Amino acid sequence: MSPPKVVTGARAKVFVGPPNRTTLIGILNNISYNVVYDTQDAYVLGRLSPAEIGYTAVEPVSGSMGFWRVVNHSAYAELGLPNVKDLLTADYTSIAIEDRVTGAALAKIQGVRLLGFSGGNTARQMAEGSVPFKGMMLNDEVSIDKNAEPTVGGGSSDLP
Repeated sequence: MSPPKVVTGARAKVFVGPPNRTTLIGILNNISYNVVYDTQDAYVLGRLSPAEIGYTAVEPVSGSMGFWRVVNHSAYAELGLPNVKDLLTADYTSIAIEDRVTGAALAKIQGVRLLGFSGGNTARQMAEGSVPFKGMMLNDEVSIDKNAEPTVGGGSSDLP
């Protein structure tokens, strides 16, 4: 019998780390991400509605990872959140999500910067934390090329 097509949270495995060296993270209990496309309306004289809505840009991927707080497995240790002394030399990281049943890649976020973390404790509940992130590019199972080298677009300093 073939596995179900619908992915549940129990089937998702999340890997975080430098490109091509990501590590399975077992303390995560949720991950969410979104991509927003910018558009521009094109209006012409004599028409009350736009003649066209064109894409102009893609905003950075934004999201958050939630985790259970485990002793000796902090956001610094497990997710690679840089210490203050390492901020100027910190490299980008990647986030990959795979299907535990089929091994299929569901999403890969490249050029990721972890933006900090928050946490807390509540009586009679497990301690939780959250790490927000931004990334440059999101690929899903249709657009991932497993043989390609990961690349992140250059900035204005890379222009001739």
